[in-house]
Amino acid sequence: QAQRGAADAQVALSPSGKLVASTSYYSKNVVIANRVTHSTSILTTNHPNGTFAIRFSKDNHYLVISSAEDGNIEIWNVNTGARYRKVGTGMEALFAMAFNDAGNLLAVAGTGTSKILVFNFPAMTLQYTLATDNSNVRGLLFDQNDTRLISCGNNDKIRFWNLGTLQLEKTLSGTPGHVGTIDLNTDGTLLTSSSYDATTNQLKIWSTTTGDLLRAISIGAGVSRTFFGADNNIYCTDYNGNVQVIDQSGNILNKIPIGSLILYADFNKTLKILTTFSADGNINVLTSAPVWQEYQ
Repeated sequence: QAQRGAADAQVALSPSGKLVASTSYYSKNVVIANRVTHSTSILTTNHPNGTFAIRFSKDNHYLVISSAEDGNIEIWNVNTGARYRKVGTGMEALFAMAFNDAGNLLAVAGTGTSKILVFNFPAMTLQYTLATDNSNVRGLLFDQNDTRLISCGNNDKIRFWNLGTLQLEKTLSGTPGHVGTIDLNTDGTLLTSSSYDATTNQLKIWSTTTGDLLRAISIGAGVSRTFFGADNNIYCTDYNGNVQVIDQSGNILNKIPIGSLILYADFNKTLKILTTFSADGNINVLTSAPVWQEYQ
């Protein structure tokens, strides 16, 4: 059962593909659905004004839940249902959280301060602080070697941060509106992005080496989330309620109608499982075994 009636929402898929967590903006509850046992459980956080971002740890043991207003992070043990740790950040709403591939680093950012914090996980000791002029960061992404952190947010810029020098290395600009979603392809040479600006109806492909815009692909609707798959095709969700699979030339390989504006999505590249949270409060899980199938 999804959290309903939200103006915004998030959903997270565990690395094992077995668990789906969901929450609505300003709700204190996070619902965890087990796709294997078909059971659900509810975590009630101590965030006074509700939650926002949620992420599973890479080892599937923890769920990290950020606050909608007070800048705190709560870490919950998924197996026991007990809160493991609470950490303050000095920010307000925490919109963006990302793990590196190894799962030993967690980057967080949001509103209230112009900074990005990187913690050691699960100890949550502060490892890096990055100073940015964007006080509303919406997306974070580590590269495969943990040498760079990529950020985007409520301006037209995508920034590459060098984690060795803690300096800004590169800026990609030219995306109208708020850049809300970014992802790398399998070898890290390409980056896909999209804007919250529904008037553009585009996702973009960039070279991470040169910073050049390689292609802008119109998909006929505003893009809520975009991902590179292990096959280097692009998987995106849109405001018309569709999941689209697109190759790098812009050809639509598949289009799956979900039925309502998709607010958020998460994607497991290895297992090729995608889960979506729609404005009607429904959560859908789609798998490609061997063709795309939808489960609600």
